Amino acid sequence: MNIGDLVQVPAGAILEEHPDLGPRSGLEYGVVMDDHSPMRPRDVPRILDVLWSDGELEEFWSGDLVVISERG
Repeated sequence: MNIGDLVQVPAGAILEEHPDLGPRSGLEYGVVMDDHSPMRPRDVPRILDVLWSDGELEEFWSGDLVVISERG
């Protein structure tokens, strides 16, 4: 996951695995704006700032997101 990637929270994560992820739905999408731990290996979850389609900027663990489109 990289800065500029288009991401969303998988519906299964919201409904079953992590109901504490908040009001995000599988229909919303966001753009990764910042990586708070860029030195971590790619296979280790990292903390990211995501700008959501509703204009809200939130921190998320990379493991709780799915890339739907990589930056160009």
